[in-house]
Amino acid sequence: MSAKEQNTVCAERQMRGNPRIEYCGDSGIKVLIVGNSITRHSPAPEIGWENDCGMAASAAEKDYVHVLFTKLNEHRPHRFLVLQAADFERSFEYEQSLRGEMELVKAYSPDIVVGRLSENVFAKDCAGGAWQNVYGQLLSDCGRGDTRYILTTGFWRSEEVDGQTRALASERGWKLVELGDLGDDPAMLAGDKFWHSGVAVHPGDEGMRAIADRLYKAVLEVENA
Repeated sequence: MSAKEQNTVCAERQMRGNPRIEYCGDSGIKVLIVGNSITRHSPAPEIGWENDCGMAASAAEKDYVHVLFTKLNEHRPHRFLVLQAADFERSFEYEQSLRGEMELVKAYSPDIVVGRLSENVFAKDCAGGAWQNVYGQLLSDCGRGDTRYILTTGFWRSEEVDGQTRALASERGWKLVELGDLGDDPAMLAGDKFWHSGVAVHPGDEGMRAIADRLYKAVLEVENA
């Protein structure tokens, strides 16, 4: 069974009615991160998850968002807006379901958009480049004409979904960060720190740090391009 198949954490209602938007910092270069449970998941005691941060990190400050925020702010001031959009990975719809959040995103007007979605996308739903098209539309709607974009492949590999993410990056001239090798490495997973197999296959602290390290390099590259 692939790591993607082992992820039995439900893609729907990951925020449990909590706000899908989170802000970090109040000045500097404006970064938007659009993600799923690896980015943030509200407490779900029924699967052994008690935190409100990137799933399987031991604490909020150790998930990739907060590690990346800290690293970037050691270099120069940055502020983050984090949008939890896991529902979009299944519905491919955002104009209604994320209407309020998209208004906040547009008001924020990010300098850099990091697309950190794909793990909950089914290959069967991607026919005709569907993921490439709708994902590109969502992210483009988040930015301005001069916004810079960074995409990642999935932490859990999917030939079809990752292929469309790569095609989107190539088509738009966006920066691409590969993550699939991290999900292949047991040392990057939370593993036996959680009893629920779906939580356990998420990145642990080492995996979160590795994701942050790769995104840190990518952010600096697009800033200096």
